Amino acid sequence: MADKISDELLQLWPYASDQFVQIMSVLNRLTTWKAVTNTLLNYFGTLQDTERQLGKEHEKLHKSLEKLEHSLGGESGAVLRPWRNYAQFFECEYLSTENLVATSALRHLKALKAEIKRKICQCESDIKSYKNGVVKARNLTLSGISVYERNLSKRSNALKTDSGVSLGTTYTSDPWLSERSLYYQLQMMVKGENDFQKSIQALFENIATFDSYIVATIMQTMNEFSTARISQWESMQKHLTSVQSFSALSEPAAHFEVFSSAHHIHSPEIWQQTRTLQDFPYQVREIQILKHGVLHIPSKFSKNSWLPVVAVITETGFFHCFKISAHKHSRLMEWIAQQQMPKEMADNELNSPAKSFLQSEIESVTSTSTTWPSLSTLRKSQSNSIQPLSPEEVYRGADRPSAAISVGLKQPRITIQLVPEKSNQHIFELIIQRRRPRSGGFFGAWARPSVDAWTRFEFKASNELELIEWLAALQGRIQNFVPQGPPSPLFKSQQSIEKSVEAMIKEHHERALTDIVHTNTLHSQNQQLLSRIRQATLPNPPLSTSQHEAESQSMSLSTLKSDSCVISHDECHSAMPDTLSYKTVSMPESKPSIYTTPRVNKDHILNADEETKLQECTAHSKTIVAA
Repeated sequence: MADKISDELLQLWPYASDQFVQIMSVLNRLTTWKAVTNTLLNYFGTLQDTERQLGKEHEKLHKSLEKLEHSLGGESGAVLRPWRNYAQFFECEYLSTENLVATSALRHLKALKAEIKRKICQCESDIKSYKNGVVKARNLTLSGISVYERNLSKRSNALKTDSGVSLGTTYTSDPWLSERSLYYQLQMMVKGENDFQKSIQALFENIATFDSYIVATIMQTMNEFSTARISQWESMQKHLTSVQSFSALSEPAAHFEVFSSAHHIHSPEIWQQTRTLQDFPYQVREIQILKHGVLHIPSKFSKNSWLPVVAVITETGFFHCFKISAHKHSRLMEWIAQQQMPKEMADNELNSPAKSFLQSEIESVTSTSTTWPSLSTLRKSQSNSIQPLSPEEVYRGADRPSAAISVGLKQPRITIQLVPEKSNQHIFELIIQRRRPRSGGFFGAWARPSVDAWTRFEFKASNELELIEWLAALQGRIQNFVPQGPPSPLFKSQQSIEKSVEAMIKEHHERALTDIVHTNTLHSQNQQLLSRIRQATLPNPPLSTSQHEAESQSMSLSTLKSDSCVISHDECHSAMPDTLSYKTVSMPESKPSIYTTPRVNKDHILNADEETKLQECTAHSKTIVAA
């Protein structure tokens, strides 16, 4: 019992966790008895080795049994109390000899230990087997619920994304089949749960009987040992007599009854409550059946034979046909016969089945197949009468659903129509068109076009009215999945492409004209800025002390033209108006000299922002001209 059960499985049923707790408590009781036996065996085995250790062994026995008495508790713990009192009294006394221990106490206790060990192994094996069956059934149930929910979610997501079905979509699994499988698994799980409870109750009764045997064996061993000790030590007769009389205080079976009442082993709420499918917390969301009834499909062994099947149309858009087993076939024929009889005749047939006019054959519902069995052949004596079985009871039965034919009505190429050459037999066919490549090897599939593959299913109705009803139901369901409009084209038409190209060319021309106008505007602005630079004049810079001698020569150069010098302008003119900056002026036919240039007016010299803007405009103009 080392393997544990997950909390999800323990919480699946009410009181499931309490059941396994009680199972462990019962197993722990057997383990405790095994510990008691081991303790007694160790005690008597030590007595054989040496008499010198008798006092210590009695002390060990006293302490060990005191703990085990608390573990058993109640009346069961009282069984160990005489042993504990005896060990405490004879802690420092001489005990029985090796012969007494070997022939009396050890023989009974070894046999009891072996039986307890076998019993524990057997109980653990049985409980593990029962538990594995329950755990497997619960895991299969949770797995079935997961598959069923996943199928429902796929269908819900498909309906949310698109109410219609696009071409090429094929549904391979019907949630209704998952629902049938889930119902079957739930019923199997309920049956397994009830069998598990009955098996555990029977196991508890067996353990209770074995428990009384353990108590009786221990008491018998105690009586034999006490009798021997009384004969050896008359001085200790008082203590041994009290131990000997303990067996008359209570019945062996009463100890387990006290234990079971204390631990609620036989609680009716836990073990005697029959589990049903209605008590299961999960409620299955049923899929609606739009139409069901009996149809016939061609037999594989004879062309003129038709086999009855139960046909079902589900709201999820699937058409299923279920085969009917042999023991259900006659019951279904009985139901069909009752449905086709007048109500008065059916009532009279039920009241007096021996009347002669009800022994006639029922008219055949097919023209080429064998006739339906008559009521006289279908009905037996009153003691062994056949109970009618409706089609709904067939597909809602406990059997695992296995559809002979399953067709998704949402497929894009599916047709329902009458068979022209068999119109008088109430036969219609369901045709599915599929595309498949031609045969001819690996390269032949590329070279040759695909061909159509047709899958045909023929069905036969009992009469014209049922034929019309089935055709209307199937065609109406297929009509619900037909797209409301044509799909959008994958490629544009020639007129649409021409309009797109013309719009792109027009947009390109307009953008080019805009760039040209913008370039002309920037060019005119650049010309104005250049003219302002040429018209700007600079004041005469002051001369240094070392240049006073050349004052007469430099006076003629007091006024400088804009094209005879290169002005190195930086941002310090605009950032620091009160600070003088030094500039290098290049003059024709003379070496560069350093002048102290005062701050000039903004109207005569371009600031840094205007110069940057001028450079950007010039670069943009060059780019446009180059383009």
